[in-house]
Amino acid sequence: MSAYLLKRKGLSLIVAFALIAVALVLMRPQYLLPWKTLGTLVEDITPNRKPIYELNISDISKIQTELLIASVHIDKGYSKETAIINGDIKKTYVTHMPEFASITISSKLSSLVRIFDSKKMSLHISVAENKCVNLRIRSDLQSPICVYDKESDNYISGSLLSSGTWEGSQMAMVVRLLQAHSEVDVLDLGCNIGVYTILAAKMNHRVVSVDPSRMNLMLLSRSLKLGEIDSKVTLLWNAVGDRVQNVTLHEYKGNIGGTFVKAKSDKDDENQIDELHRAVAVTLDHLIPLFANKPIFIKMDIETYEWNALKEGERFFKSTNVRFVFMEWVAHRNKQSANDIINFMYKFHLVPHQNDNVGSRLQLKSNATWPGEILWMKIVK
Repeated sequence: MSAYLLKRKGLSLIVAFALIAVALVLMRPQYLLPWKTLGTLVEDITPNRKPIYELNISDISKIQTELLIASVHIDKGYSKETAIINGDIKKTYVTHMPEFASITISSKLSSLVRIFDSKKMSLHISVAENKCVNLRIRSDLQSPICVYDKESDNYISGSLLSSGTWEGSQMAMVVRLLQAHSEVDVLDLGCNIGVYTILAAKMNHRVVSVDPSRMNLMLLSRSLKLGEIDSKVTLLWNAVGDRVQNVTLHEYKGNIGGTFVKAKSDKDDENQIDELHRAVAVTLDHLIPLFANKPIFIKMDIETYEWNALKEGERFFKSTNVRFVFMEWVAHRNKQSANDIINFMYKFHLVPHQNDNVGSRLQLKSNATWPGEILWMKIVK
């Protein structure tokens, strides 16, 4: 009998310990030994600052994972524990055994990155009456491009209406580069009505085109459909800068191509800003899921915001293989941004050239007199 009672008492203790263990499992994970809470994922929503998710890990490192991050995988040797982040979760706990400290991050495209759909985002404004002409890419290659009237856009649309080209020598240079490097994808930052987007897509390259103007994207969407190259292109309705923020668009009379953005201010009169002149700015890092591990040609013409975009794009450059950056330089002459851009580009082995000829390398000391547009080419010794 005593043996039986001891056995029953032993079983009761086992059951009790089991219940305690289950209770601990249901509680916060830091109570589970030898497991250890490495940190918490917290959404930083500080006003007027780029929102981030921050994983604070006291005994390893501090890792910033941006809004595009969908999950953080904690490798436990034979299995993985995933902390899912979405718009509703402000904080989540991550547990991990101390002897396994590898963390890998898988990315998804953030909902802040707005893929443009002309049927859903047209605001019932039609571009059917806008004139479309043939963009003369080279003597044997052309494609339709839809434009503004000359009074609204004297420079880009005016040139296309009169000659079928825009920046002829620069277009020819890009044609040569894309022909020689058929493997690259193209990122057209500040695509406007799409001269370089159409050029690249017609040459069978995959293109991601970004612009904050719905009207530009509506015209470009129509051009791509007319040229039967819309399957090659992803249009994004965003500005690109150094933080996530609402921006407003400001146009120069007679030069829609010179449209620039400003951060939305509390002083802005909401009644004076229509939906065609609003957008959301994201960072280059938000675009990583579209290009990870891909060789890329970037065309960057974002009206003086080039450095703003680059300085929050370091992880983009680390995660991809940027081979070429064709950018507007005139706004950076004699500015601190010139030195900032040069230092950034050299960090990624990108060297400034006047054109695609390797002998046209530009001297750093004379950057105040560089051409209005320059080409950065990756040089790896």
